Amino acid sequence: MHREPAATLAMQLYQALLEHYGVPEPKEQRDPLSELVMTILSQNTSDTNTARAYAELRRRYPTWEQVRTASDEEVANAIRMGGLANVKAPRIKRILDDLLQERGELSLDFVGDLDTAEARRYLEGMHGVGPKTAVACCSFAIPPVMPVDTHVHPVGASYRPHSRTQR
Repeated sequence: MHREPAATLAMQLYQALLEHYGVPEPKEQRDPLSELVMTILSQNTSDTNTARAYAELRRRYPTWEQVRTASDEEVANAIRMGGLANVKAPRIKRILDDLLQERGELSLDFVGDLDTAEARRYLEGMHGVGPKTAVACCSFAIPPVMPVDTHVHPVGASYRPHSRTQR
């Protein structure tokens, strides 16, 4: 049995999705640290609740320094609608503390200058950041990296192009 290379299948899948759904609206571009926090907030919740939690966090605390110095309870209250607030709040605060201590600033902009493997290693070394979160966070600046979870992988792995008459 002959199988098409993964890149070819991925491109065919991409084209089929474009034909069916059209060109997607561009995702809001955030700085890398904001992207990491947003990704942490997205764990085990819907996109809608993630967006609400992130918006409320930034409304209450416009700077990462304000988040870092707020209490765990205050940050948890800000992100409560995203779920698992008592787990996510201390995780976010620890990442901010560690980042400030290690790098001297609350920024992950340097991650975009690393190659994919280095960026993943760095991000996965942060408390509470696993492979999926690391890839989701660094995918903004290091194409062609794209996170694929347990729901997306079977779709992409099983895709076989069909003629229009077979659809």
